[in-house]
Amino acid sequence: MSQRKSNEMNVGQAIELFLKRSKLYDKVKEAEVISRWEKLMGPMVSSRTSKLYINDRVLYVRLESAVLRAELELGKEKLVRLLNDDIGEEVVRSVRFI
Repeated sequence: MSQRKSNEMNVGQAIELFLKRSKLYDKVKEAEVISRWEKLMGPMVSSRTSKLYINDRVLYVRLESAVLRAELELGKEKLVRLLNDDIGEEVVRSVRFI
């Protein structure tokens, strides 16, 4: 079997490089955060979430429960850490509940 030259990369590395150069990388990571919301927050929170989007590293979350909104408001910093730790890099800087 031949050895890979040092300037060669695997498909995953090539895709990541393409995404970063085309400025799509951040959008892909934002989509990952949104797609993992239900898994991370569980069915109780996700069933009361009607809209999620990210703009300028701020995650906007529309919640249907004022009580839940007040509860999550207290743990915003922990929520930001949880989301970013799950992705493996800082994608979200803060959270706003709308």
